[in-house]
Amino acid sequence: MKKIILVLFLMNLLLATEKKERIKKNDGFLKAKPYIQNEELRFELENLRKEFEIEEKKIKNNYHDKIEALKIERKNEMKSLRNDFASRRDILFKKYPSKKRKKIMKDFKGDKPEKVKSDEKKAPQIRKNK
Repeated sequence: MKKIILVLFLMNLLLATEKKERIKKNDGFLKAKPYIQNEELRFELENLRKEFEIEEKKIKNNYHDKIEALKIERKNEMKSLRNDFASRRDILFKKYPSKKRKKIMKDFKGDKPEKVKSDEKKAPQIRKNK
């Protein structure tokens, strides 16, 4: 029992370290090195890093806006496609109408009438959303 717990704990630890490694892939890209003693170089590197972050945010925001616009466009296209196919389906139902069952006349004596079975299967009803 202790071995199983130990193995599970080690696997969890390994998975956690893998996740951290994937996250920190670009962390040190433009990070100022601690051994650089030239102040002008440090200042320029810091400005370069800030400029990079600004440009990176612009790119991400630009693509985020494009993605949102594409999502809206896809949603509108799907609505129009559904409406088009619904109208085409309604046309087919009108072209091939279902055969109606004969209504049963009730006796006024109170007896239940016999059930009449139709020869063909019942066609689906057309429902219109308003």
